[in-house]
Amino acid sequence: MIRHLRRWFGRIPEPRSISVILSIAYAVFVLTGIATLITPPTSIVGAVGEVTMSLVGWFFLAGGAIGMIAGSTEFWQLERVGIAAMAVGLTTYAYIVTTLHFTTTGSRLTQLGIILIAACFLALRFAMIWRYDFKPRG
Repeated sequence: MIRHLRRWFGRIPEPRSISVILSIAYAVFVLTGIATLITPPTSIVGAVGEVTMSLVGWFFLAGGAIGMIAGSTEFWQLERVGIAAMAVGLTTYAYIVTTLHFTTTGSRLTQLGIILIAACFLALRFAMIWRYDFKPRG
């Protein structure tokens, strides 16, 4: 069993710490997409409609899945597609939250801040891989 775990861990792209963190973040996008599709936030669905929130969920789900697959194979051109899908989902959600902040009672600035933090993460990853189609060898 330990040999199997070592072999599996050895296949994680270097630097492993970044690969693990990215995998966790992409998995959170996938799980958030699933949660949004299964049980969308009622306070938002009532204001913008179920279709709009479904789109956010699908962009998170597809983008996170593409990012996980492409990141694990070091196919960065495809990972950029996943990042773009997640960014579209975040942009749509940010627009919804900003609109609700000004049209409903209560503050939505905390939600907007968390969305912007996630967008910064995606921009950072995009900046790390934008020059190459695949991870450079050698």
